[in-house]
Amino acid sequence: MQRLKWRFGTVVLVVSTVALGACSSAPAATPRATVTMSEFTLQAPAKVAAGTTEFVAHNVGGAQHEMVVVRGSKDGLPTKANGSVNESAIESRIVGEIEKVQAQTDKSKRFELRPGTYTLICNADSMLGSTQVNHYAKGMVTEFTVT
Repeated sequence: MQRLKWRFGTVVLVVSTVALGACSSAPAATPRATVTMSEFTLQAPAKVAAGTTEFVAHNVGGAQHEMVVVRGSKDGLPTKANGSVNESAIESRIVGEIEKVQAQTDKSKRFELRPGTYTLICNADSMLGSTQVNHYAKGMVTEFTVT
C-alpha cells in the first residue's frame, strides 16, 4: 500500500508540472527602437508602437550625447539664450531621458508611450573648437509617431 501511495503522488506531481508548463507562455519581447546619434544628427524610427518600448541610444559620434523624450511636436519648444531647450519650461511633457551616452557607446532605457507625436532631442553642450555649442541648437532634434 505504501508503494502505491508513492507512485500516485509521483504521477500527480508529474501531471501537475506538465499541465502548468503547458499553460504558461514566454513573455513577449519588449519592442526596441534604436536612435543613432552623431554630431549633430538624431536618426530614429518614424513610428513606434504604443506601450513599453526599449530605446537604445546608439552614439556613433565623437562627443557625449543624451536623448530626451518629449511628448508633443518639436515646433515651438522654448529655448534659452544659448539655443538649448528650456527643459524646466516643458517638464510636464518630458517622458524621460537617457543621459551621458559616451562617444562610441550604447545605452538603453524603457519608456511607456501613449499614441501621439513625440520629439527626441539632444540638449547636451560640448566644445566645438574653442566655442561651447548646444547640440539641439545645432539640429539634434527629430519627431516620431506612436501608434
